Amino acid sequence: MKIPFYDEVHQCAVDMVNASEIDDREAHWQAYNQLKDICEAHERGEFNHPFQWESLGDFTYDNETAIWIYLKALKSANGSDHQEFIASIKLALAKRYRETNKIDKAISEVQQAKKSAEDIDDPDLKKEIRWEFLSIGEVLLRALVELNSDKCSEQDLELIKELIDVDELGIALDQFCAMWHETNKPALNKKSEEIIHQCAELWSKNHSTYTKGLSFKS
Repeated sequence: MKIPFYDEVHQCAVDMVNASEIDDREAHWQAYNQLKDICEAHERGEFNHPFQWESLGDFTYDNETAIWIYLKALKSANGSDHQEFIASIKLALAKRYRETNKIDKAISEVQQAKKSAEDIDDPDLKKEIRWEFLSIGEVLLRALVELNSDKCSEQDLELIKELIDVDELGIALDQFCAMWHETNKPALNKKSEEIIHQCAELWSKNHSTYTKGLSFKS
């Protein structure tokens, strides 16, 4: 089934990309408002479709506004024939929540995106979802190694534990520890070392191949 008004939405997207490349803000906002009008005109009708709203969200700079738009996209994505849209919208929400430091919501959305994408033949989307797990893991780990680690709450630790069984976080932990030392960062303080070691031990119990990136200098 052809996506309603696909050509019109696609043209708006092309116009925004072209306008951005030459820094033509007037043309960019003209195309953005045209896309917004398409979404709003179809919101309560038979031509309402997640593709329209997701496209609008993708070109929305403000994170909070984009989240609101993606939630509208989800409402229009009913039925098994929209699973790919649901997965990509959930992924987009995870990114926006991560960027606004709502990590618990980011984790929830990326996990749902992964589940929605299980039966979809889209390797690029699945790769993007794996990378988002890495990005969320990095945010959490960076918080833990702040010199003023008193800022790290017990909730931060619990969120990391939720991801310990996810292969992507193990990779993130490995890469982050290696990067930390390679860039000559200050030594980790005792609390940060203990937390990261605790997470690493939890992860390694179920993943015996995990061996790199666990040496810390004091």
